[in-house]
Parts: sequence; C-alpha cells; structure tokens
Amino acid sequence: MEDKNKDKFLSFAERTNREVRWWMWAAWTLPFVALAGIFFLEVIGWGSWIEKAVILGATVFFAVAVYWWWWAIYKMSTISDLLVHTATNIKGVGREIRQLKEDLLSPNDK
Repeated sequence: MEDKNKDKFLSFAERTNREVRWWMWAAWTLPFVALAGIFFLEVIGWGSWIEKAVILGATVFFAVAVYWWWWAIYKMSTISDLLVHTATNIKGVGREIRQLKEDLLSPNDK
C-alpha cells in the first residue's frame, strides 16, 4: 500500500513538473509572439487586421488565463489532499512510536 502511494505521489510530481515547464514556456513565449504579430500588423499597415488581431490576442490570453486558473485550483486541491494524507500518516507514525516506546519500557515477561 505504501509503495502505491509513493508511486502515485512521484507520478503526480513528475506530471506537475511537466505542466509547470509547459506553462513557463507559454508564459515566456506567447506574449512576445502576440506582441510581435500585432507590431508587424501595425508596421505593414493592415488597419482592419489589427483590430482582429487584438481581439484574437485578448481572447487567447483570456482563454489561457481561465485554463491556468482551473489548472492551479486543481493542483492546489490535490496538494491539499496530499497534505491531509501526510498528516494522517504522521499521526499514525506517532501512535506507532508511542506504542513502541511503551513496549520497550514495559517490564519483560520473562
């Protein structure tokens, strides 16, 4: 049972690290790509396209923000569950240590 929880935790940590790397890439890259696209549209002079690009960019940024928000909420919920599980396990370890202490300090029945 303990190995299953360890594997589940390691899988969660690995998946979270992959997702964080993706979000970091998206946060660094996409705003610059959008700004560059808007800049080039402005320089080239496609006035009617600039409004469309701004609307499209704002929509994409809004969609990413909403998706990230739900992703963050889900991760916080999962981390909270892991903390509760860890606290429960620590209480169990504390009980086992107290029991072991009682067993070691009690007189032997020899």
